[in-house]
Amino acid sequence: MTRNRRADARVDFSMDPRPTSHPLRMTHTQRQRWLSPGRLSVALWMTLTFGCSTRHDIAEHAAGGGGDSGSAGNAGNSSGGPALTVDLYDVWGTGPDDVWAVGDEGTIVHWNGSAWSVETSGSTNVLQGVWSSGPSDVWAFGEGGTVLHGNGSTWLADSNASSEALGFPLLDAWGSGPGDTWAVGLEGIIIHWDGSTWSGSASTTTEFLHAAWGIGPDDVWAVGTGGAIVHWDGSAWSTSPSRVTQTLFGVWGSGPSDVWAVGDFVGRIIAHWDGSVWSPVPVGGVTQLVGVWGSGPGDVWAVGEGGAILHFNGSEWSPVTSGTTHRLENVWGTGSNDVWAVGRAGTTLHFDGLAWSTKSIPLN
Repeated sequence: MTRNRRADARVDFSMDPRPTSHPLRMTHTQRQRWLSPGRLSVALWMTLTFGCSTRHDIAEHAAGGGGDSGSAGNAGNSSGGPALTVDLYDVWGTGPDDVWAVGDEGTIVHWNGSAWSVETSGSTNVLQGVWSSGPSDVWAFGEGGTVLHGNGSTWLADSNASSEALGFPLLDAWGSGPGDTWAVGLEGIIIHWDGSTWSGSASTTTEFLHAAWGIGPDDVWAVGTGGAIVHWDGSAWSTSPSRVTQTLFGVWGSGPSDVWAVGDFVGRIIAHWDGSVWSPVPVGGVTQLVGVWGSGPGDVWAVGEGGAILHFNGSEWSPVTSGTTHRLENVWGTGSNDVWAVGRAGTTLHFDGLAWSTKSIPLN
């Protein structure tokens, strides 16, 4: 079918007008009425409109892409056997020997310091975000409000969290510790884990929130469509003017006065927070940027479409050879010589301080 290529994909509730109140500010009765079976769900609308249900696919088609046909994916692993080829959307860890990545078909993979292995998640839903405080406390988030928790041996679905997300896809997560985790998603949905239960948090936007990151319990950022940026100060979320109108897909910082956001649909956009205001940073190229992470103010990485990797050395951004043309969805690391990037077709890259190389994920 013909795919909609609007740059700012928003849910069209023309079959049943969008409510005047955000779901998290409605009464229980209002929520049930709005989310009744007769209404067009967000996930269904995205599937019908784009032929997909993830923010990553929406971004690709909005940019005019028809699929990922890049090279240097994980066709085979280092031992010569078959390798994982499903799309991976997020990567996070707690140390050099504890790294997680999630993706299509409920895929969860783990790096133990020497090799990647595929976990049994118990879900076939698209997983788009992962965050952990340690090997026995790992959260994965995704399609239809899916929330999974791993305790080091098994993965279990958290139905309460899914209910609090109102069935909206959750796109990213970040936490400061085992008792403080945030997840964000479509229509400005924000939910919070306090160590015992998930609950909805009043959002100040109805834009899609694509990424979350923070410095601590009282300093958390989330970014999304239309240049939306919201901030948590420990008591409430508030809107922070970004001075950009492009969609933002990733956010990371080294401290309260040094935060980066990246994105756009048809080109690159990088914005920087200096502790007082957000400012757009000139950077050439038409490649969409999706993820950002750094080890410090003078060592920041951004990844995106076509295998693009940019590096900030403290004064300027410059392109770096990745060895792939597959879209890279996110980046994370433990330090300047231990950085991971994941993306389409099971692409898994590692930076050792000198160069990026492929680290294939073997099928168990």
